[in-house]
Amino acid sequence: MSPFKEENEAFRRILDAANVNAMTSHERDVYDEVLKRYRDWRCKTEYAIEQAEEIGLGMTSEEIEQL
Repeated sequence: MSPFKEENEAFRRILDAANVNAMTSHERDVYDEVLKRYRDWRCKTEYAIEQAEEIGLGMTSEEIEQL
């Protein structure tokens, strides 16, 4: 793969779609499950970070250090 394709998000998405369409039914099921787990993990992590930031905003630096 050329460096240009690797750096351009549009090319990566096209290549990913082509690879997904070439999968067997079983491979696609596994791929979908892994992708779902990744997206769930990412959403949970982002939510936890947002909550931590909100909690931290209401605290003084001394209170944060005590944690």
